[in-house]
Amino acid sequence: MSPNIAMFAPIIHTERLTLRRYNPETDNQFLIDLLNSSRSQLPTDPAWEIKDLLRLYRNITLSPQNCLGLTPPGPVSYIVHLGDENGELIGNVGLAERSPDVAPDIGYAIMPSHRQKGYATEAALALKDYMISFGFKEMTGFCLPTNEPSNAILRKLGFETAGEALVNGKVIVNAYVLPGMKHCTAEKTRFNRMGVDK
Repeated sequence: MSPNIAMFAPIIHTERLTLRRYNPETDNQFLIDLLNSSRSQLPTDPAWEIKDLLRLYRNITLSPQNCLGLTPPGPVSYIVHLGDENGELIGNVGLAERSPDVAPDIGYAIMPSHRQKGYATEAALALKDYMISFGFKEMTGFCLPTNEPSNAILRKLGFETAGEALVNGKVIVNAYVLPGMKHCTAEKTRFNRMGVDK
């Protein structure tokens, strides 16, 4: 008997953007460039390479326990296009499992040349709303306390401040949850940036 597969939408449209499901055949180099453009948040981290991206995506793919009992066909990751799906690639938004014990977290990144235009908020809100309509009731968000734009995005998305989490055993990040979820403590909410090796 084959597992029940979570069939997530291949395309999600917003007013100004198109979110297209990640394609490992065509999107890896764009994602490496995007991740390396954001390294200023944790400049001590090494530059991203393809092997790191593939490990990350293998590890953060939702397990059935964090995916309504369904098996996702791969990571919940969407490439953000300006305009339609043929438009410029400007970012990425997704839902990640950093630990089976922590509800999936929403993440977003936009190329520096397209920041401060509301694209991250627009893309993340579209993904959040889609995942809720799919049946997800619990999602989290994490970001560095010093990254005020990212903290503001999570608040705009309707997430509530929910304490702190510990990343890689040493970095304290702000934790956010959907209304009604339990709050986090750094003692209990710990995960690795790369997720749990699978």
